[in-house]
Amino acid sequence: MRARLLRAWQRGDGIDVLGRDGLVRRFAGDSARLVEAILAYLVTPRSTAEILAHLSERAGRALALEGAVGEALAILEQAQAVVPVLETPRPASGPRRRLVLGIAGGIASAFAPGLVQLLLGRGIDVRVATTRNALRFVSSLALEALTHNPVVTSLWPSDPRSPVPHLELATWAELVVVHPATATSLSRIARGDCDDVVSATAVSARVPVVLVPSMNERMARAPSVMRNLDQLREDGFYVTLASSGFEVAERPDARAPMFGTAPSIGDVADIVSAVLAEIPTAPPSGATAWDEVYRSTPLERLAWFSEAVDDDILDVLGRVAPRPCRVLDLGAGPGTLAIEAARRGHGVVATDVSPTAVELAQRRAGPLPIAWLVDDVLETRVRGRFEVVHDRGCLHVLPESRHAAYAAAVGGLVECGGSLVLKVHHASEPAELGTHKFTEQGIDELLGQSFELVEARPSTFPGPDGRAPRALLCVLRRR
Repeated sequence: MRARLLRAWQRGDGIDVLGRDGLVRRFAGDSARLVEAILAYLVTPRSTAEILAHLSERAGRALALEGAVGEALAILEQAQAVVPVLETPRPASGPRRRLVLGIAGGIASAFAPGLVQLLLGRGIDVRVATTRNALRFVSSLALEALTHNPVVTSLWPSDPRSPVPHLELATWAELVVVHPATATSLSRIARGDCDDVVSATAVSARVPVVLVPSMNERMARAPSVMRNLDQLREDGFYVTLASSGFEVAERPDARAPMFGTAPSIGDVADIVSAVLAEIPTAPPSGATAWDEVYRSTPLERLAWFSEAVDDDILDVLGRVAPRPCRVLDLGAGPGTLAIEAARRGHGVVATDVSPTAVELAQRRAGPLPIAWLVDDVLETRVRGRFEVVHDRGCLHVLPESRHAAYAAAVGGLVECGGSLVLKVHHASEPAELGTHKFTEQGIDELLGQSFELVEARPSTFPGPDGRAPRALLCVLRRR
């Protein structure tokens, strides 16, 4: 059992618990102290035996489930103040999901910090962009304190060498949510008018965009607004249905429920979770996004992390490099292969686009003689050629439009007669992983101009969550 987020309060020597059925259960004296002890202890899920042992220790004598303890637990269960827990949820493996929250200048923007807190608690990383009018109702300091990221309010970068803010946000996000979406912001997005950073991000995103309209009923039912909503739905935007709520444009004593308000922040968070569940976890795009993954996610939760080198890759490495030679590990990540190759006496260069990944790998490697380099294979600064180039999972996270550039790059990194050892997701993997999946023929067509495909066999990607997506292990020889 565990205690839910409580709706309870104390007064005098008593405690009142507001049940999910709307009824208040009142406890006084010893009963109040018993209930308080139970609720405090059940912040963490506990078994009945643990509850009894804890209460007995507090009371200084053995207690039984029959009597006051059992009655108190039964009343709290009836009120749903404590609930059975069948299984303690395990943290999801893999990187946290990435969401951009655009806040337009409606009064519902005042609820944005609460929504951000709910999303963060669900394992979603949040970046915030606001219109200038939104900051009339919500503090950027509050949003930055919650997200640990600056709030973006301008279309223009503070440093001319920095990426354009709305394009960086749109590229980073797996989902964009505009809450509240005012009549003005809906109009801008529908017309492609990118006059503020919120509309510019929504228009330039190539990921799902959820719009949460919130406005006065008169505006919500206006023909022009309804036309814009029809256009947005036709364009593929997700548009939440308006709810019924109190319109603050009316004076407090004249307010009554009316159509047009946004759903509650709890309902919006549920909608976001449901939409994200249907979106494959997209690989990060660009060095900044990859670095954030490594900064924000423990290694043991990364879906591609493995403490040891895959057995089949070890077998291939032993065959193509039986004696010490020059090895390049592309997209080395935590450095597992680079470390093992160095232990075998190879001269190893290991690269990754993420400075944090390189730093973590260096720590894992200790004093092993490995040359670590922050580098992007598509714009590589590596010079010279290697007898063996290893790529476990780098190619398949690249957009298909960059595959030809990858083929050209690796062709220049492997010496004549040398080997490219490549592991990618296989086309037969049924799950949608957000990566590009390959067949043996696809690898041959992509790399055949520079390489001879020597070996291709089914494999898997062992990971920390127990899943092992289907993979294709290829060995190619440089012509």
